[in-house]
Formats: sequence, structure tokens, C-alpha cells
Amino acid sequence: MKDIEIAVKELEKGKSIVFVKNGRILFEDKAKGIRPILKALNEKGLEGSSAADTVVGLAHAMISAEIPVKEVYGKVLSKSAKDFLEKKKIPFTYDILVDRILNKKEDDLCPMEKRAQESQDTKELVEKIETFFQEMRK
Repeated sequence: MKDIEIAVKELEKGKSIVFVKNGRILFEDKAKGIRPILKALNEKGLEGSSAADTVVGLAHAMISAEIPVKEVYGKVLSKSAKDFLEKKKIPFTYDILVDRILNKKEDDLCPMEKRAQESQDTKELVEKIETFFQEMRK
């Protein structure tokens, strides 16, 4: 079984994100949102792994490329993530392609997507996300 297939099967068991390399699960999380991929960015040894996530937007795609992953699966994938992954030549698959990732109220663009669109690179994106979380805690 391919690494990406293993990762997708783990999603079906209730995980929100899974990284697999050489048949081994290297990282997994059940938390929702952007936090799991941010945690993965700081993990060692994920380079060249296959990543599966429930929702892959532009922010997720940018962070995945920074790791760098070998391939990406998103149960839901945004068009901006698709375009980014194509540009970076990172193979991807998905179940549902959406125009954009919306916020929880579904009345605006996801705050992480906004920050990704405004960022020149992943370092700037991560800084903007961390600032967002700090402001939310206040």
C-alpha cells in the first residue's frame, strides 16, 4: 500500500492530519484547523512524507511545501491550494474541490486563507498566523 493510501485510511479513522513515510505513520493529530500542520512544520523527519488532511487550503499547501512533503491529499481542497501545489510540482489528490475555504460561520474567507493570500512566503504566513492566535487569546 502506498504511503498516501495509508494516510487517507488513517483520516477515515478520525484523524484530522496524517504524515506517512516508508509505510510508517510519523505524525498524526485529531485537532481541527491549522494548528496540526503548524505542529508538523516543527517536527523533524517529515521531509518526503505523504500528507493527508481533512481540509487543504492555501495556508496548508504553503506549509506542506515548506516541510517539504512528497504528496498531499485533501478530503476538501481549495482551488488556490490546487494552483499552489501545481506550481510547486507537488502531486495531490482530493475528494472535493472548492472555490475557497470559508470561516466557521461560512460568511467570509477563512482567516488562515486570508493570511496566506497576503503572505509572500511561508515564514511570513506562520508569523501572521501566530499573531492572529495571540490576538484571539486576548
